[in-house]
Amino acid sequence: MNVYALDYLDSYKRLDQLCRDMFRSKDGVTEYINQMDRVISALIQKRDWRGFYSRLKIPAPITK
Repeated sequence: MNVYALDYLDSYKRLDQLCRDMFRSKDGVTEYINQMDRVISALIQKRDWRGFYSRLKIPAPITK
């Protein structure tokens, strides 16, 4: 394996461990992808999912 492949593999392993810790799961990156799929599925089921998605990206101003 060349140095780039080894560096990529090392980075992936660190990311996988981070995901395992974050999600308290043995599946790591796979669990992260599954979580993203669930969120996307929930958004698509909403009637106005594009508007909902836009509001998530651009939060409303804070009012006091």
